[in-house]
Amino acid sequence: MILKQKSNIKKNAHHIYLPRHMNFLERLAAEWYAYNGFFVRTNIKFARGRRGGYGGEMDVIAYEPSSHKLVHVETSTDSNTLSRRKEEFSRKFSTARREYLTLFPYKGDFEQIAVIGLSRRPPKLNISGVKVKSIPQFISEVSAKLRTAAPWKEAVSETYPILRAIQFAVWYGNVE
Repeated sequence: MILKQKSNIKKNAHHIYLPRHMNFLERLAAEWYAYNGFFVRTNIKFARGRRGGYGGEMDVIAYEPSSHKLVHVETSTDSNTLSRRKEEFSRKFSTARREYLTLFPYKGDFEQIAVIGLSRRPPKLNISGVKVKSIPQFISEVSAKLRTAAPWKEAVSETYPILRAIQFAVWYGNVE
């Protein structure tokens, strides 16, 4: 299992496998964590049912070996009400939380992040133990860090096409 490996991971190490069928936000989160040296797995199904199917699926799990940091990211571009979102994400994270130790031989804390909502303002959503970010907030965080990396000196690898596009957009965006 990936979490049992010991390694000296450098920034931009390519430890990511992305299935073809992922939504944009899942892919962006997976690329971002992999770009920052995390081992990443996506769409992890868990709690197999007796009659088939699964109890849930984790969008993105990212593990950084040197700091032993493990992050679980759930994303959504839905237009549900805040109460419906809170119900859905509370269920997703609490169900996943019960499965962490079964799936991952890891004794530390899990950071849980929900990336939801199209408003530039932070979502007014309080989910116990979950850091909630709006989509624009998340993209702004990514952009801020990539803005300082000149494409001809520190080009984001082609392995991360969304990050590379963001890097070029924020670097060359003011060209007329």
